[in-house]
Order: sequence, then C-alpha cells, then structure tokens
Amino acid sequence: MGRRHRAMYVTLGAAATALVMDPLLILGLDPGLHGVAIATVIVIVRIAIVLIGMHGLWRVHRLIARPDAALVLRELAPFMAIAMPVVLTQIATLVGNAFVTHAISSYGDEAIAGVIAFGLFGMWWCFRVVGHLGEKPGKDSRQA
Repeated sequence: MGRRHRAMYVTLGAAATALVMDPLLILGLDPGLHGVAIATVIVIVRIAIVLIGMHGLWRVHRLIARPDAALVLRELAPFMAIAMPVVLTQIATLVGNAFVTHAISSYGDEAIAGVIAFGLFGMWWCFRVVGHLGEKPGKDSRQA
C-alpha cells in the first residue's frame, strides 16, 4: 500500500505509551505492587499497538469489513493445519521453561538466576556455533 511508515508509527506509539505509563504506574504504586505495574504496562502497550494499527486499517485504508462466516470456515482448516503445529512448538518451550523454573525454585533465587544465566549463555553459544557452521552468503566455498 506504500505506507511503510505506518508500521513504524504503531511501534513508536507503543514505545511512547510505555515511556509515559511505566514511571507513572511503577513510581505511583507501593513497592509490593511491581508485578501489577509491569503487567498493567504490558496490557496498556498492547492496547496502544492495537488502537494505532486499527486506525490505519479502518480510517486510512478502509480495510475492515464484516467477515463472511462461510469464507472464514472454508479458509480456517488450511490455516490451522499450518498454524497449530507452530503454536504448539512455541508453547512447548514455555511449558518446559515453567517446569524447570518450578523444579529449581525450591533451591532459592540464586538457583533460578543461575539457570536463567546458563540458559542465556547456552542460547548465545548455540547461535554463535550455528552462525559459523554454514557458508556465508556471497563467499566462494572453493576458496580457503
């Protein structure tokens, strides 16, 4: 549609919302409510993203229409055949992390911090190794 800047407006709008609301909610609440403040900021930022994006879709490009039930049902099966394995793969990682965190939590905060640090180091190391395994784009593989 030629409006590449609109996607950046959505991202910048969410960042601006977080920039304003984060100090207001965290500094304005008691120290015991940090989790509530963070969760509220996350929700408010998500709402800002949706509202700014919907403005571009509805008001600017007029792309919002009432869905046709028959069309949705017809298109849903092939979409779900691809989407469900992807969603389940993403959920499996989260469930595994939750299980490990729960199992380690009985050993204290230091153990949880160690597992997180080890996991981050492990991801960094894996990405470094994977990056060196394959040929670099544009490099002649016959050269030493």
